[in-house]
Amino acid sequence: MASERTRSDNDLNPGFDNHPEQRPAAVLAPIIKRAGGWTMLFTARSVETPAHPGQISFPGGRVQASDANAVDTALRETFEEVGLDRRFIEPIGAWDRYDTITGFRVTPIVGLVEPGFDLKLDPREVASAFEAPLDFLMNPANHEVREAQWQGRTRYYYVMPWQGHNIWGATAGMVRALWESGCMGERIDRRVVLAMIALSALGACSRPVATVTFTVEPQAIAEVREAVRTFAASHHYEQAEV
Repeated sequence: MASERTRSDNDLNPGFDNHPEQRPAAVLAPIIKRAGGWTMLFTARSVETPAHPGQISFPGGRVQASDANAVDTALRETFEEVGLDRRFIEPIGAWDRYDTITGFRVTPIVGLVEPGFDLKLDPREVASAFEAPLDFLMNPANHEVREAQWQGRTRYYYVMPWQGHNIWGATAGMVRALWESGCMGERIDRRVVLAMIALSALGACSRPVATVTFTVEPQAIAEVREAVRTFAASHHYEQAEV
């Protein structure tokens, strides 16, 4: 399901070692079609939760033995945290895995979410939820780089401020990775989202490649194939076969 590449909190911090143990986890990046355009759903963690209290994140968590795969983990955790039922979610694909300095290897799953759902937040884990426009998130002008002291050294990290919410750290790093490898342009629609995920597998926008390999959910294969062909043609990629 995931891309072969791995990003990390150290992408902006060469010279720092990754955490010696990377425990598997998965998050859902819920993309919702609203009247005004596509949005992405985030949560603000409860200050009471031991895991990343008060931070902005995607719904998700650790992989459990009962989970069939990363998609199952992301959907289960999303329902547990915010009450978003999986019947509203169409999992499309995954982009680059992400290693955190806290020792998790996260598989981010993109899911297209049908409007009409009601969120039921678990107050033990989530204080609030909000949506940010996808075109805002996919605009690199909104990807600020800030610095902080950590263990006596200066570290750099991405921040995307949106209406009083600071999307930062690993979550912002995953959004940045999606933008870098997905070639998001000025027009965002369902086909662009699908093509973005497909092309992100080997970073088709960032360097020439002979083959792009990616995995999507079975029900989306035909639509992704057509989306990639259309997207690649409009962006001058040569493709013999999709």
